[in-house]
Amino acid sequence: MYDFHTKALDRTFDEILFLTNIRKKPEAKSILESEMPNDDNHRNLVSAQPVIAAPAPGEVVKAETELSIAQLFAQRSAMAGKVVSVRGKVLKVSNNILGKTWVTLSDGSGVAPDNVLRVTTLQEVEIGATLAATGTVKTDIDLGMGYAYKVVLEDATFSR
Repeated sequence: MYDFHTKALDRTFDEILFLTNIRKKPEAKSILESEMPNDDNHRNLVSAQPVIAAPAPGEVVKAETELSIAQLFAQRSAMAGKVVSVRGKVLKVSNNILGKTWVTLSDGSGVAPDNVLRVTTLQEVEIGATLAATGTVKTDIDLGMGYAYKVVLEDATFSR
């Protein structure tokens, strides 16, 4: 499973395997490969979210008052603590993580890994929608367990 949360440990694992048996045999690998869906499909089945393609450069049209994701990453030090607006396509929504909804936005700008922005909110957000997010810029966030972000837009509100 992906993004598995355990209440007992109060921890979310990126990926966890529940196994009843492990064998080291050549045929075991081929059986697993034939029965397991590819990563994108498996993630889709587990999270029940559609797989959304990132927008092409120029596909998301932002307002003059909005920053592109590339601009936000480039100016992150100067923007830290400020309220900004960014427009992007919602690629993923993870509900109730640390008491908030985590949204992954892309606007077709930037170069990986600085081409997607994590946004926290209390609003319900539709996957695949193109929305403006307005929130406070936080930089160099390390949540532990491998979750570290150069930029997060916190406590955002979303609008069309």
